[in-house]
Amino acid sequence: MKNKKIAIVIAGIVVLLGITGMYIWRQHNDEVEQPPVTEQIVKFNLEEELYDGSKLVEITAEEYNQLIQEQKSFVLIAHTEVCPAETPLTSTAEALVHDDGYTFYGLKGDEFKNSMASETIKYLPSAAVINRGEIVDYLDAESDEDIPYYQGADSLREWLQKYIKLERNK
Repeated sequence: MKNKKIAIVIAGIVVLLGITGMYIWRQHNDEVEQPPVTEQIVKFNLEEELYDGSKLVEITAEEYNQLIQEQKSFVLIAHTEVCPAETPLTSTAEALVHDDGYTFYGLKGDEFKNSMASETIKYLPSAAVINRGEIVDYLDAESDEDIPYYQGADSLREWLQKYIKLERNK
């Protein structure tokens, strides 16, 4: 019985020493780790013709894929007509283009599924910024982090301004 108690105490001490050693090792490694390199965002312009539109233009998958192949820079609003979240995003985008005078492209349901955008964007509704044919970033309908950007024209504008020069010649 006495040997069993001694064995339990020794086992406990070994576990505590192991935890303490791991803690010290972790603290040491955290101190010597380099901070993560943050990717600097370089803002870009939309295609020139997209600054004088004030509209959301619905396009086909073929038209979207052609814009990508031509390495165009634009904003995409990907949406369905049956999703309850679709209406606020589309209305927000329409308000933004109306207020600020831009043209954004819209891609609905089946057209979206047949486009190259569906390889990256998995959930709708979404907005995407595309620079020279590459999706730079998009709003993920499943991400809590992106919810604020779905809330209105001002918040969508704030998100877009991280990437896009929304005013020409600036």
